[in-house]
Amino acid sequence: MKHLSVKLFVFLILVLGGQWLVFALQGTSIEFEQSANLRRALNEGVDAVVIGDSTLHYRDERDTDHRNIVSMLRGFVPSLSFVRLSNGAYMPDVYAPFCRRIARDARPPKLVILEVNMRSFSPVWDMRPMNQFEKEKITLAFHNTPYQFLLRPLMALKAFNFDVVTQEEYLEHPVTSGGDIVGQVKDFDNDRFNTFSEENLQKKFTLSYMYGLNSEHRKIRSIVECIEALKTVGVRTLFYITPVDWEAGVESLGADFTTQLQRNVRVVEQAIQQRGGEVVDLSQLLSSADFNWRVDLYPNEHLAQRGREIVAERLSHEVAPGK
Repeated sequence: MKHLSVKLFVFLILVLGGQWLVFALQGTSIEFEQSANLRRALNEGVDAVVIGDSTLHYRDERDTDHRNIVSMLRGFVPSLSFVRLSNGAYMPDVYAPFCRRIARDARPPKLVILEVNMRSFSPVWDMRPMNQFEKEKITLAFHNTPYQFLLRPLMALKAFNFDVVTQEEYLEHPVTSGGDIVGQVKDFDNDRFNTFSEENLQKKFTLSYMYGLNSEHRKIRSIVECIEALKTVGVRTLFYITPVDWEAGVESLGADFTTQLQRNVRVVEQAIQQRGGEVVDLSQLLSSADFNWRVDLYPNEHLAQRGREIVAERLSHEVAPGK
């Protein structure tokens, strides 16, 4: 038994030693696109990191100006360099590992801008299995640490559980409106919604925005973690709340829509302000004409050209040198 233990120990040392050698030669054990973009930008001394979901990189080919929000922001503030880290369904749970990774770097940026999409707190986004990004979170947790060379062998040994939410858990998660349970996700996300109707639109607005938010929500905790991590290295943290098509919401659900939206926004604002972060509420900044969600049948936060321009200009006032 003693000889077996020694052999296992030696084997482990050889495996880890081999991984360390690979790491030493390659520089980073495992990366994904946005982590690589961040590493390169930090090495180049980028001024501002902008993190968010698809609203940051969305553009409509029918527009005359095909720039995304961050590209437009660069145009408004040419004196600052920006890097965009965005992916469909990125959310505060992913932002927090990015922020901790930034805080560990020898050359952190002056500013981190974090987009907060109010729909991301809803069960259709928060609980969807494909939106958990566990592999990305774990990868970022290892980056720029003394033990990052362990990531590759641990991944190979399947030491991590990436399936933290099952499809059944997602579909059976309760849906609420104004504090009342009105069904489960499966009642609002199924094949019947492949055909548009006003009734289906009402249900989608309810699913996406009518939840009741409180300070214990895991994404609120992630927002706080972002502020605390960046505060330790003196990085300015600016959150902005993504525009919502509130006019269409009111048309579909009445005044209760904006009442609940404003309540939820206030929870986000208070959590940020109480920890010393900055927040700009753009949730009701735009009109329905500035959104492009109807090509997808149901509400999202993708903006047409004018909407992107307005958001970029508004953000430029917050980040311009001297602010």
